[in-house]
Amino acid sequence: MKEKNREKRPISIILVLFILAFAGIITISQIKLHKDIKRLTAVSENYSKQISAYEEDNSNLQNILQNENASDYMEQYAREKLDYIKPNERVYADSDS
Repeated sequence: MKEKNREKRPISIILVLFILAFAGIITISQIKLHKDIKRLTAVSENYSKQISAYEEDNSNLQNILQNENASDYMEQYAREKLDYIKPNERVYADSDS
């Protein structure tokens, strides 16, 4: 009888250690997942803010294009941002500035 009890103890200790290790692994992975969720939530909020800013810019540009001065706006944008010039137009650069 005593031999049977001795054989069961190592198996039960190993089983308990295995269960504790498994629970520890699950706990660590849950903590990592929680951190990832928090990080991705912050990234998502940042993207949402960027999207709303772009949508606002887009609506402003749509309003400009629907108004009468759309061609004036496009010409001004092309001159200032893209450095376009009209045909046969001379552009002088100030070397002091």
